[in-house]
Amino acid sequence: MNTYRLGIHDASHYAALFDESKVKIQAAFRGQRSRPEVAVVTIGEGDLEFEIWMASDAGRARQAHVLTARSVPSQIVQMDDAARALPDVVDSDENLAWVVTHDDCVEFHYFANTVNSEWSVFFTRDEAGIWRCRGLERPG
Repeated sequence: MNTYRLGIHDASHYAALFDESKVKIQAAFRGQRSRPEVAVVTIGEGDLEFEIWMASDAGRARQAHVLTARSVPSQIVQMDDAARALPDVVDSDENLAWVVTHDDCVEFHYFANTVNSEWSVFFTRDEAGIWRCRGLERPG
């Protein structure tokens, strides 16, 4: 079993940690983000800490992305389990590093602790608002 699975806590734990007042605007750093700025909120602590990145304009997070970001922690444990269960993902004792909200999906970005590797897993919402794993390639 992976050391860094978010299932050590219930999803309600992570949902309670989402605090919109703690969203910070950060400039892109060394090209890691495609936008000149991004709104960031940190969830969790220690080895179970991850960031949620949201689109922003003129120093404010886009409200649609905040709503999307708020919905992720309430389902984060199921989403994390689904990402780790993909057949193409080898258990590399990986950490969830960040979640990116896009207009059409969310992206979970993992990094491995046992090998030099990192990857993203994508999710889209179904008609009932449940986040469904779409695999390693961005849907669209």
